[in-house]
Amino acid sequence: MSRRFLHLLVKKPTAWGSEEFALRRIDMSRFFPPRKPTGGGDGSAAADRPRPAAAAAAAMVDAQLPRAGEAIYRPQGHGWGRCGATILGGGKDKVVGVDGECRSFLLILYRCGAHAVRLLPAMRAPKRSPIAFTVGDGVYVMEAAPPEPPRMRGAEHRFEALVHGLPPAPPRGGATAIEDWHWRSLPAPPYVLDPGGDDGPARVAAHTVVGDSQIWVSTERHGTFSFDTASGAWSKAGDWALLFRGRAEHVPEHSLWFGFSPHRDGHLCASDLTATPPSLRHTWSYRPSRKDRPAPVASYLVPLGGGRLCVAELFETTRVEVGGRPLDTNNKKKKAASKTTTRRWGFSAAAAGEEEEEEETEVRERFAVVTGVEVEASASGKAPLRMARRAVRRYVLSTETVVTREARRRSSRRRGRPKKDDDETLHWVF
Repeated sequence: MSRRFLHLLVKKPTAWGSEEFALRRIDMSRFFPPRKPTGGGDGSAAADRPRPAAAAAAAMVDAQLPRAGEAIYRPQGHGWGRCGATILGGGKDKVVGVDGECRSFLLILYRCGAHAVRLLPAMRAPKRSPIAFTVGDGVYVMEAAPPEPPRMRGAEHRFEALVHGLPPAPPRGGATAIEDWHWRSLPAPPYVLDPGGDDGPARVAAHTVVGDSQIWVSTERHGTFSFDTASGAWSKAGDWALLFRGRAEHVPEHSLWFGFSPHRDGHLCASDLTATPPSLRHTWSYRPSRKDRPAPVASYLVPLGGGRLCVAELFETTRVEVGGRPLDTNNKKKKAASKTTTRRWGFSAAAAGEEEEEEETEVRERFAVVTGVEVEASASGKAPLRMARRAVRRYVLSTETVVTREARRRSSRRRGRPKKDDDETLHWVF
């Protein structure tokens, strides 16, 4: 595998009112155990391919969240931008992070375990909804949301690059310029400078990196634009939109770009961006369909190399329990006397009727589901690509239990106090 670890930036409030971001690393090699030959005996790709029944049988299992590594504390402030992080460098050993007040840092992960943190210059402007691209040895950060004056500091700072080299302007006082990391403002996308209509600029719907120097961003109303990192110029790729939702990743083993389907929840799709306009080649389901499962709060797709991908999703659910047991919605008597309550990001649950004497509680849970999938081609190359789900693991981030309002009304002596086993939120995946 060209990449072994999946990085999770987990946010946790501190006792003094600030925020702590802990870096946790999941070993993805455990999601792809060595395969046993299934026949052939000649070492061919067909002999080493897993059987369809075994690939489809990967069920979700509960796993323990890895031990927290480096802790990053965000100072208290009035920044309104969102924190984020991305991998820098071909060795996958550098992490660049930014916060809502333009501060940035470089975290170097040495293999020997001795890590180092380097403070970087501040960005020119905060990003409310940042998207990051790694191209060569540079990081490019763009504002995905439409500008909202006067909070934004102008369109000239909506797109910035962290590069290593000589500063764009000579130092003051005649000091000698030295090569170092610095942020450089880049031209804003054309659809921001010239919205072309009363609707104004649109939000970035899909984005990716093409080749060694092209950054593509796509909106629903303005088509797709390309930024050349070598020349620093924008151009119109076409009036069509990319066939993805959010970030798309290039998988060189199959010469295709993979991303989340914009039309089908729980599906990945593959597109050929060398065609004009790009064509949709494949669509697969990576998550078994369940009517009682809520939609994820956030989804991330991370390439691992060798045709392997990782899908990380964050869920927030709410369920009602009576006497420490899940509420039995199949009981007709209870169901007839119950009322339905809907929670944001959670399930529809039934609250017990007046005859129920046991304490009714509401359990709110945050958890992440990490899925390892592998895309395989047939030995002849003529059959369609096949996606196999190799492993699915569920990591609980936090659990909170509170006494519901219905129970408090029945007994004024019982005062419900939240009981938090933990309070961590999956903030960023890279």
